[in-house]
Amino acid sequence: MDEHVFIRPGEGERIRDQHRILCELPHIEAVELFFPADFEGVDPHTHADHTDSFFVLEGEIEFFRAGEWHRAGAGTFVAVPPDVEHGFRP
Repeated sequence: MDEHVFIRPGEGERIRDQHRILCELPHIEAVELFFPADFEGVDPHTHADHTDSFFVLEGEIEFFRAGEWHRAGAGTFVAVPPDVEHGFRP
């Protein structure tokens, strides 16, 4: 890899009010997400072409993995390989 990424707080391309693209490279994409109070979640789904990774900065969210919902608080990291069903909700 010959590219480096250095993103300061508040930088990145804002897409919609609650999303900011921090980096888009062929092998990784980092998106900062803010969920409003009325956020309903994302139904279980899969991706064939990439690993989804999540790091909870504050609050709590539930992640669907291995057929069950698991509560995750601040400081939790979740990585889901390609073709593995996953989802998340408040």
